[in-house]
Amino acid sequence: MRGNTESHWLNARVEFRAYAAAHRSELVDSERRCPADLISVNHQGARLRLPHRDRPRTWRPGQGLVLNLRIAKAAGATENLPCLVRWMADNDLSVEFARPLDVAVGELQGWLEN
Repeated sequence: MRGNTESHWLNARVEFRAYAAAHRSELVDSERRCPADLISVNHQGARLRLPHRDRPRTWRPGQGLVLNLRIAKAAGATENLPCLVRWMADNDLSVEFARPLDVAVGELQGWLEN
């Protein structure tokens, strides 16, 4: 019989993410465009930080937005991405893409580093 710790690790989900430093992206709702700093991204979604002065007070989990990651080397593959707000805390939020990105995490990381 397996212990709780071993069982936990067997059921753990591994999630790879590309991380960004000072990469400006953009979120769009039906009313306006909002600059956002990309923290991390993978094929399922992204985590972003909004400048305090630009934080919309009306975004809530489940709300639809459009994310423009503004990654030049992606040749449009990371622009106009429909997504849903998963959570918001202070100036940070997480979004889930309506369709998974067709880009590997390693490729995303390389694009963000250059």
